[in-house]
Amino acid sequence: MSSIKKLLEPPDPTTRECSNPMTTYRTADIASPSAAGGLYLAWHSWRIAGPQWPDSGGDPVSRSRFMALSGLMLSGFFTLVIIAQWLPALFLDPCAK
Repeated sequence: MSSIKKLLEPPDPTTRECSNPMTTYRTADIASPSAAGGLYLAWHSWRIAGPQWPDSGGDPVSRSRFMALSGLMLSGFFTLVIIAQWLPALFLDPCAK
């Protein structure tokens, strides 16, 4: 119960504690390969469905192409966002006061 209370309390500005900066790197190390794996799976699905833009037909192949391209774009965006969030921690000290 005290850990929940500690999480809900606002931080004290006079005692600024820095968490372990390696957690930022570990998070990026775990999240980037999983996002890149999703990017690869979407690309592979698109290649299997036929590397063409989906047409307006409602057949299963067009739907598969649409879903694969949507996954490709979203996974690419997520990978870029993860890298963009990791770059400041790489160049700047996360515990600088």
